Amino acid sequence: LGLLTQAIHLNGWTPDGDIYLQLRASTKAFDPNKWDTLVGGLLNAEDSVTEGLIRESEEEAGLSQSDLKLRTPIRSILRMRRRLPEGYQLEDILVSDCIIPSDTQPQNQDGEVERIEVFKPKEVVQMIKDKVITIEAAIVLLDSLINSHVKSLHQQAQTTP
Repeated sequence: LGLLTQAIHLNGWTPDGDIYLQLRASTKAFDPNKWDTLVGGLLNAEDSVTEGLIRESEEEAGLSQSDLKLRTPIRSILRMRRRLPEGYQLEDILVSDCIIPSDTQPQNQDGEVERIEVFKPKEVVQMIKDKVITIEAAIVLLDSLINSHVKSLHQQAQTTP
């Protein structure tokens, strides 16, 4: 319908610099069986962006607010405009990057994810080239791979007890 929506994404990083991705369930209406960011979902009208990130993180990866302590501020990276079979998408893409504590294992809670795995950044770039990652996730992941905020986040992780 072309109504503006907001999607929140969380790029989950290991302390060693690898990236968590989730494989979307085969039952998903859009992009089934494609790889996606660790967390991604639409904000509802009542959510602040932080509340939406926390809610989606709990649902999709079983992460609590305390698991999200070491993360970048939420930022808007793109307004997606494209035709889809069911209409027209007009969506602001928001993202935060987070170092997931090494003693935390993300696990889906809502049944919308087949599995969660860890990949090297080089593997993620190849997966994007192979088009096995959703277009939104590719944009969000590339933003994190080419900008310095993730490097700063990893440096901060090294100095945080």
